Amino acid sequence: MDRAHPEVAFPPLVVSDDFVRIWWIVVEAAPCVRPPDGDGVAFDQGGHGGPPLPIDDARGSPETFEACDVSDRDPIPVLVVTGPVGVGKTATAEAISDLLNQAGVAHAMVDLDQLRWCHPAPPHDRFHVALGLTNLAAVWANYRAAGAGRIVIADVVESPDEVAGYRSAIPGADVRVVRLHAALPTIERRLEGRNEGASLVWHRHRAAELSEIMERARVGDLLVDTDGKSVAAVAREILARVGWELPAAVGGAAR
Repeated sequence: MDRAHPEVAFPPLVVSDDFVRIWWIVVEAAPCVRPPDGDGVAFDQGGHGGPPLPIDDARGSPETFEACDVSDRDPIPVLVVTGPVGVGKTATAEAISDLLNQAGVAHAMVDLDQLRWCHPAPPHDRFHVALGLTNLAAVWANYRAAGAGRIVIADVVESPDEVAGYRSAIPGADVRVVRLHAALPTIERRLEGRNEGASLVWHRHRAAELSEIMERARVGDLLVDTDGKSVAAVAREILARVGWELPAAVGGAAR
């Protein structure tokens, strides 16, 4: 469920010295990931259960992170696949990943819904958008350390302003947002194949709501119609239009 998964309860987070040491190891592995705030705070719970934990001088200084510069590094291509619920964001992102796999392109793929599936959500952020981006930053650092050179993200983007969140989470990100479109009757048929009862009612309402929001805000660098097309065909079209060229034998996107 986009930005509204059934909420899952977790026990309170207990932060220990071991946690801080583990956090520091992760940061050392990805030195261009700054602390969440710029004031020398390694892990700022910001009202989520405890005080901020300072970085001590034995492990480094905040100035080290502030001086981190990605301008001399290659940009990180980031492809965000968005659209209303039921339009096929995740399926399309997975199909894009399959084509990149076949071409031997080092990349990662993530459905951002999975990174914000948590209970409770704060009243001011009912879909845990901030949590999702915080987790994306951590996950991307690990993907990058594992060799990924780009990332495909399935997510709901309600405003062009939200793109800044991806750039904050992924240093050096070159973000392209592709919005998938389908007629509401098409989306409703797809939803009927995966939801029922109250969940189906909610998703139908949310699909119409998001379609209107995204159209009004002109979300996306590209608009791709999905009516009458296979998921594989949509994935190949997206790769061709954003310039992520593949060998013709793989995706047919080479020009």
